[in-house]
Amino acid sequence: MKKVYPILVAFLIVNCTIYFQFNPSFAASSMSSPFDAERIQPGFNFAVVGDMGCSSMAQKVINHINNKTPKLILALGDLSYQRSNADCWLNIVSPIESKMKIVLGDHDYESDFLLKQYKSYFNLSQEYYSFNYEKVHFIALATEIPFDMKSSQYNFIKNDLEAVSKNSEIKWIIVFSYRPQYSSPTKHPGNADIRAIYHPLFEKYQVDIVLQAHNHNYQRTYPLNYNQVESSSPIVTDNNPKTYEDPVAPLYITVGTGGATLHKFKGKESYVAAQYLGFGFLDISITNNSRNLTGTFYDSSDGTIEDHFTVIK
Repeated sequence: MKKVYPILVAFLIVNCTIYFQFNPSFAASSMSSPFDAERIQPGFNFAVVGDMGCSSMAQKVINHINNKTPKLILALGDLSYQRSNADCWLNIVSPIESKMKIVLGDHDYESDFLLKQYKSYFNLSQEYYSFNYEKVHFIALATEIPFDMKSSQYNFIKNDLEAVSKNSEIKWIIVFSYRPQYSSPTKHPGNADIRAIYHPLFEKYQVDIVLQAHNHNYQRTYPLNYNQVESSSPIVTDNNPKTYEDPVAPLYITVGTGGATLHKFKGKESYVAAQYLGFGFLDISITNNSRNLTGTFYDSSDGTIEDHFTVIK
């Protein structure tokens, strides 16, 4: 019996050697290296939605988001539409609240209790802040408190952008906010004061995406540079409808589609690449070692895809 083991080992060595000689692709795929680990690094996705409330449609949108298993959810303000207590909305978002980051809209300031409830629940010491997730830097811009160049918020965001611009690990910068800087004709126009202060700053530090709400519809602009002469007519830097390679100008995306009554369009601005009237959310995936950003807007009424775009670095 003792002689069987050396013979068996020899047999296995010979056969494995022959197999790998004739199947080099298997041998290569079975070996890993630091480069291979970097090459196959998994990405992540996050969801974006604003203007929700406590309706059955808001519940449907939240369920749809949860089914996509995002790592983060960005809530763009006007969260519950309640005057004194947000419990109904907090119950709806309970399955995803641990992954949620918020900004506040005008309806979120209906009472001191309501404001304190949001800030306490989401552990906010102030309404503006920033954080990193993997290779993405997120900035929460608070549009309902002072944001002018003399404000503490402006200094925070300016210094934050300056610091992150020197961080080679960060590949994307995404701002999420409430009031829109740009919009097609609908309920609320783009806010000239916010864009005059922040669009040049975002352009300087190469912010990639600015997320906004307040208008209860979906809109996505082309990459836009600020127009010093007429700020309501921004400069389109790439008019491809769906794919952008190193655009060096931010896309502005409105996602006020979380369940509150929709705002009909009265037209479409020339700088808007896509717009849609319906309830749903935007899912953004960061893939290919953080080189690709892909956005998909889903209608939560029937699950259809109503917009799809890619930014490549």
